[in-house]
Order: sequence, then C-alpha cells, then structure tokens
Amino acid sequence: MISSWTSRTTLVVIFLTSVTAFCVGSVWGQDNNQQKKAYLRSSGTVLRIAPGFLQVKTKDGGQWIIKVPEKPENISITGSAEANWLQRGMYVRFTGLFDKRGKASGTISQLQVFSPDKSTKIGVYPDSGLGLETKELFGDKDQEAAAQRPKQPKNSPYSPFLIAGRIASIKGGKLSVLAGRTVVQAQLAETAKISVSVSDARLTREGDIVEIEAWYPASQKAAGRAIATRMKITATKPYGMMKRNRPERKPASPEPEKKPAEPAEKKEADKP
Repeated sequence: MISSWTSRTTLVVIFLTSVTAFCVGSVWGQDNNQQKKAYLRSSGTVLRIAPGFLQVKTKDGGQWIIKVPEKPENISITGSAEANWLQRGMYVRFTGLFDKRGKASGTISQLQVFSPDKSTKIGVYPDSGLGLETKELFGDKDQEAAAQRPKQPKNSPYSPFLIAGRIASIKGGKLSVLAGRTVVQAQLAETAKISVSVSDARLTREGDIVEIEAWYPASQKAAGRAIATRMKITATKPYGMMKRNRPERKPASPEPEKKPAEPAEKKEADKP
C-alpha cells in the first residue's frame, strides 16, 4: 500500500516538474514565428492533469505534455451526465410543450449542457419540429428517438418551444431556467438523457479520450512537449456528483452474561 502511494506520488512530482520546465523552457523563450515548427496530430488517453496542461499517452505509445489551447473555441468537451450533476449557473437547452403562460406539459426527456458563444441564441423560441430542429444537440443514437416524439393533439393549448438559458435553481429534478428575460420552469423525466458539449478544459479527467492538433519546435521532439491549437476531449464516464459512502454502523455487541454474585463470606461447615 505504501509503495503504491509512493509510486503515484513520484509520477505526479515528475509530471509537475516537467510542466514547470515546459513553462520556463525554450518553447516560451522565443517568438513562435521564428521557430521551425513540427506538428502533432494524434489521439490518445489523458494520464495526468495540471492547470493548463495534460499529460497524454498517444495511440502510438508516446507520452506528451500538452499545453491546453487558450481560446475556449478551440476546446471541445463532449460526454453525458447524470441529473445530480446539474447545478445553478450552468447553461442548458431543451425542447418541450408549453402554453402561453409558460406552463409545461409533461416532462423533459432530453437536455444539453453547453457553453455559450457569440452565435448562441438565449431565450424562448418556437420549435415547429418538436425537437427535430435540435436533434443535432444529441448523438446519432438519440436522433431516431427525437423523430418519434409524438406531436401535440390538434387544438391543444400547448406548443413546442426551444428553451436556452442558465439554470437559476434545480431541486428534485425541477428546473428553473433564466432564458433571456423569461423564467421557464420544467420537470426533468427520471430517465432524462443529459448530454454535455462545453469548452471548459477543467472538466477533463484522467482516462478521457483526447484528439490533439498541436505544434512543437522541430528540434525538440525528444522533449515530448507541445502546444495544442485544437483539442477535442470525449468523457469516458458520465459526469455526476460523488456519492458519499456513509460508514456502516456496527451492530451493538451483546452484553456478556452476568455471573451470579458470590456470597461475601462462606459459611463454615459445622464441626462434628
């Protein structure tokens, strides 16, 4: 147990030392335009994580320390999540049936957590296809399910809308979303599918799959350090809140049986 912990600690120290060397090394000491560049285009697995850096084992067996792109638009994180991962402040979008007062009909079966950009429309918008216009928000496996959603009956007071905004509160699966100037409330279905498509590299975890486009000084390939221009990370496990394991209470041990108290003084036997 101790040797395993020591080995892991040693690896972390080596990684952090390499990151420090990366930061103060010649990669940063010269104008990027004055260096002869070589390019790295590969995929692999995330081994270690430090602020702004990833240690990656590429599919050919090589190990690289990669500097994460500075611009969020050059970072893509995709995956799935459990409902307990949703938090106040996250941006989400989904489709559903709502009446003129904003009251929802039924529950929300699909939702996406996303990172807004300049082209993102925040608010409440008519969705005449009842989700068909937003099926690209989800994976290919979900598109068929989206196409099979039943449409609202004729003369129904409810109409399909696309909601995009920031979570104001969430409790028991009930969402309150600030979509522009409108607050929309909706209930997540117990089996709701939650997809994640963000540009926050902090969500990267060890074991995730990463696709890299990066460059490094041609004369320093042996150093195994590169600066990513684009990075796509696929989460291998759903995002979710860590469940705290409560210590099990040990059953109370039965009290030992009490022996009958012996008399303080034994009566002397009658002399013959």
